[in-house]
Amino acid sequence: VTELILAAADEILPHARELAVHVCGSHVLRTLLCVLGGVELVSSRGDAGGGRLQLGGTRRGKAKDPKAKNKKKKKRRNPQMEESEAAAGGGGGAGNDAMQPIACSRIDTGSASVTDALRSAVATLTGSVDGRVRSGGPSELQKLTCHPSAGPLVAVLLKVLTHSSLSVDAGKKTSKKQGADANSSMSDHKLGIVPPDPTFAPDSSASSFAKAILCWDDEIDDATKQPYAGDVIFGLSGEARGSHILETILRSSDDGFFDEICRAGRFYDAAAFREYAEHNVSNFVMQSLFVTVRSRQQGEELLKCVEPLISSGYVLDKSNRRGGLLWRASEMCVKYNVGQDGLLHAIRCGFTTLAGNNDSGNNKETGDGLDTKEGADGKKMRHKK
Repeated sequence: VTELILAAADEILPHARELAVHVCGSHVLRTLLCVLGGVELVSSRGDAGGGRLQLGGTRRGKAKDPKAKNKKKKKRRNPQMEESEAAAGGGGGAGNDAMQPIACSRIDTGSASVTDALRSAVATLTGSVDGRVRSGGPSELQKLTCHPSAGPLVAVLLKVLTHSSLSVDAGKKTSKKQGADANSSMSDHKLGIVPPDPTFAPDSSASSFAKAILCWDDEIDDATKQPYAGDVIFGLSGEARGSHILETILRSSDDGFFDEICRAGRFYDAAAFREYAEHNVSNFVMQSLFVTVRSRQQGEELLKCVEPLISSGYVLDKSNRRGGLLWRASEMCVKYNVGQDGLLHAIRCGFTTLAGNNDSGNNKETGDGLDTKEGADGKKMRHKK
């Protein structure tokens, strides 16, 4: 079986760049990469494909009352619209699904031939021999990360490389921990608290691939002086599919590289953080940032950036649809036991600000909602608006 899989990989991987942008070929590449890595995707959405992470209440549910009236069914989506979305690529959440080792894999993932096959996939997508970034700035790889079909493929490849860098025992322990977090801790799973993903080693192939995506230059020690990484991070965060890649990198990177990404992307800067938070796409990256914080110090830095947005009422205003920032910030405060008093104070100030804005908007109306105008006889008349 191993020889057949490797023979198929020899035929497919040289054309990985062309297949990556194909609506069907990208799915074949994802499956091949998972087989070579000895892992399988486990859906975290609780659907039919993710039985192990599906909620117990969703699987069992309540007994149906035969006397109960049937609820009104929701209107089905237009099939033509669904077909057009599938033709556009789809599968944007593939990088968000958890991975676990295949139970009875017949592929020796530790062999040199399998490792060479994965290295060949990285080299084809990055356009270099070892997958490391070269001088000259962004390349075709950054375009692939924003493609509807190639973007999820890049995320899957990064996660496969991360798992392949782990030992077999470490992979099994990670899988058991994910299953325990999903099944035993139902409250966390219902609230959407994502269990931590395994992180890659600093000098692994996954680290090199992540740095190639971000155009990271290892010769520059100061992350704030990276010539291209800051702009690439800013661009990916605002793109619908590129943001998934950036979130995958944040979850999979080691602690040191995670902090460098935050500094290169200016996540600790209040003005830049506000710009991220006000964007309709990049605000989800900020939510993932709170989930993947590694230390109390990083949490304190992020709280300094988000508290002004909360106290001003921007996050609390329902029309802005930024409640997820408060949700994830609150989780982070509980997890690291940091900044809880300051966050509560910001929430009180935010509601006070919103109440004051509502009062100022109604200062021309009377208490009963009637306006006053002066009639022809000089008397004041009242009428409804």
